[in-house]
Amino acid sequence: MSAAKPKESPDLGAIFDGHIEKEFEQNRESGKTDRKTIDLHLVETVGPNHEDEIASGTQKNKRVVKELYEAFGHGNMAAVRALVAEDVIWYLPGRVPHYSGCYKGPSSVADFFQNLQANVGIEAFEPCEFVAEADRVLVIGWSRGRVKNTGRAFDNRWVMVFTVRDGRIAKFEEYADTQALAVAHNVSTHHAGVLGNQHPQ
Repeated sequence: MSAAKPKESPDLGAIFDGHIEKEFEQNRESGKTDRKTIDLHLVETVGPNHEDEIASGTQKNKRVVKELYEAFGHGNMAAVRALVAEDVIWYLPGRVPHYSGCYKGPSSVADFFQNLQANVGIEAFEPCEFVAEADRVLVIGWSRGRVKNTGRAFDNRWVMVFTVRDGRIAKFEEYADTQALAVAHNVSTHHAGVLGNQHPQ
C-alpha cells in the first residue's frame, strides 16, 4: 500500500493574486478601469492589511511554541496541557524508552513530559532557530542530557515541527538522533527501531 501524500499547505500568495485578478476583471467589465477606482474597490473587498494579518498570525504561532518550551522548562504541566489542542498528535520516532511513541490528546502529551523528566536529566536544551510560515513552525536546536538509570550522557541535534491551530499546538513531530538516545538508554539500535519507525497517520 502506498503511503498517503502529505497534505500541502495552501499557497496564500497565489490565492491572493488570483483574487486580485478576478476583481480586476469584474471591475473592467463594469466599466471601472482607472487605477484609483480599482485600488479603492480592492481595499473594500480584500482589506488593506491582508498580508499584515498573515504575518501577525505567523508570529503568534511562533509565540505559542516558545511558550510551550518555557512551560516544559519550568515543569508546568498545566500550561503544557493548555497549549495543545484536544486532538493533538505528538510523535517522536524510534522505540527509545521514555521517549518514542505517538501520543494523542493533552493528557497523553503531559504524561510524556512527566515521564521524560522522571527518567532523563536534561542538562542543556537550546532551540537555536525558529522558522515559521502560516500554521507551521520549525525549530532547529540541540540538547544534552543523561539517562538516570544508566548514567549515560547524550548529545542530540534535532528539528521539531509544530502545526498550530487557533492558538494551540495541533501536531508535533521530531526528527532527532534516535541512535544517540538509544545508546544512552543502553538499548541496541536494532531494538530501538531507529530505521524502521511507523509514522503516525
